[in-house]
Amino acid sequence: MRSTSTRVDDFVARAHEIGAPAELVEIDGADHGFVTVDIDPILDRSIAFLGTELRRPTRL
Repeated sequence: MRSTSTRVDDFVARAHEIGAPAELVEIDGADHGFVTVDIDPILDRSIAFLGTELRRPTRL
């Protein structure tokens, strides 16, 4: 399994590819939320959502 940091870096790169602003801010001790959890499906769904939202016409 790839490290969480590597997967989140991939998420940021994928977000930039679809024009979504994203950044990775690491906070010491905040990794407890990802322990024993496969975050790849979460990251994949997030990119899919952002891609859909960014392609919609602007709502006034």
